[in-house]
Amino acid sequence: MPELPDKETVTKMLTRTIALFYAVVVLSASTMFCTGCGLASHSLGRINKSLPISPMPASKNYSPVQTLAISPDEKYLIQGQHIAAKEGESFSGDILQILNIEKKKHVLVSRHRVGSNLAATFSPDSKYVVACGNAGIIRVQLSDETVEMIPLEEPKCLSDDGSLVACLASTGWQVQSVDAQSDTIALSENVDRFLAFSPDKKHIATTIKNGGTPGGGSTVAICSLEVLDENGTPSLIREISVPSNFPSTEKTRFSPNGRFLALPSRQGGYVGIWDVASGKMHKELGVHDGSIRTLEFSHNNAFLAVGTQEASGKHGKIYIWNVVTGTMLEPGISEKQAKGVTALCFAADNETIFFGNSSGEVKHKNFKGSDSLLPFLSQ
Repeated sequence: MPELPDKETVTKMLTRTIALFYAVVVLSASTMFCTGCGLASHSLGRINKSLPISPMPASKNYSPVQTLAISPDEKYLIQGQHIAAKEGESFSGDILQILNIEKKKHVLVSRHRVGSNLAATFSPDSKYVVACGNAGIIRVQLSDETVEMIPLEEPKCLSDDGSLVACLASTGWQVQSVDAQSDTIALSENVDRFLAFSPDKKHIATTIKNGGTPGGGSTVAICSLEVLDENGTPSLIREISVPSNFPSTEKTRFSPNGRFLALPSRQGGYVGIWDVASGKMHKELGVHDGSIRTLEFSHNNAFLAVGTQEASGKHGKIYIWNVVTGTMLEPGISEKQAKGVTALCFAADNETIFFGNSSGEVKHKNFKGSDSLLPFLSQ
């Protein structure tokens, strides 16, 4: 029969076990609630990774499409908008739809947890959708349709690949990694508004406060995310002086090669294209149909498409320009049945445009081919 340990040995063993248990508890707690790098707290959101995608609501009462993007492999389309419940229906809120183009299938992600200011994009490998609203970020894995919640403070703008996000935090503008793999970069306190990430994520465009008054918008700053100044903020590469009516609150876009920056005018009717290297205006493009709602460059940098809504709200049009020459392609794309073009994106062929209107519909058209508009998975 084996010899039993004495009372003193048993006491020591129990003490060590209890101490080890508390050490593990403390270590786990400190990991979850660490805020030193500003990004570690994202682990809290990943507890909810198995949240199911919401079923499609019955209501057809959709408001304007706010965001639209096609996946790099062209198998999926993102459509973000607000849905208002009709009488007797329970669902109401901001939603994000992921549309499977091949299967002609709607997959819906409920967005009421994340809030308004919808922005969404695909990962380069087309495996994930990353979307942000005022209350945080969601990431959807398309293979198993699971949703990952990432709580962030006031996310506003995503990089093209969904890996970086600009946030308007209580301490000011910040750039953060969605994957929480790098430190937060605080932007200069002179930044008034964040405009866009460059496609290669090396630069950002912001507006600078004019005389201490937010919204002046008379100077656009191009800053480097790779080189930080003595204050640890992105170093200034170039300041671009723009007229007082630039830019508007609508979308600002870098061209895919990073050469140009397109800014819509605040009063509508014009889009300015600036050469990023020289800081000089390359072209000023005039539209003839009301206010500008959205704009996008083609993937090959050749075209700029601008979606508009006329003052009466009963008509919209997509104007298409040759970026280098500034010449407009006729006749463009008219949307007479809806109230305006509110979101758009180019397909990989650089000739087909997917666009959403203010009635909540999504359509597409090859602007060099057929004159007819082709409805695409409209509600």
